[in-house]
Amino acid sequence: MGLQILIVDDNENISTLLNDVVSLEDYTGVVAHDGESAKSAIDKNDFDVAFCDLTLPDISGWEVVEYLRETAPETKIIVISGMGDSIEKDKLEEHQVEYTVHKPFQITDVQEVLREL
Repeated sequence: MGLQILIVDDNENISTLLNDVVSLEDYTGVVAHDGESAKSAIDKNDFDVAFCDLTLPDISGWEVVEYLRETAPETKIIVISGMGDSIEKDKLEEHQVEYTVHKPFQITDVQEVLREL
C-alpha cells in the first residue's frame, strides 16, 4: 500500500494539483481546505506525509503543524508557502519540518520531495 498523504491548502487549484501529483505517484491523498478540516482528517487517518500551507483561512498553518507533531509525530511534514525565504527557520527546526516547497512550484519539485521521503 502506498503512502497516505494529507494536503492542506485553501487554494483549490494548488490542492487539486498536489492531489493529482500524489495520485500519479500511486499514493492516496486527502485534501483539507482549512485548518479545522485538517485537524479532523488527522484525527481520522494515519498520514505518512503532510503538505501544509502556512496561510489558511481559519487558523495558522503552524497550528496544524503543531497538532500533527502532538498527535502524529512520525508524520513527515512538508511546508508549502508563498513566503519564500521569509519563513522562520527556527520554527521549521522547532517543528521538525522535513522539507519546504515554495510557491510557485513545479510538479517535479513535489515529485522529487515525495521520492526522497
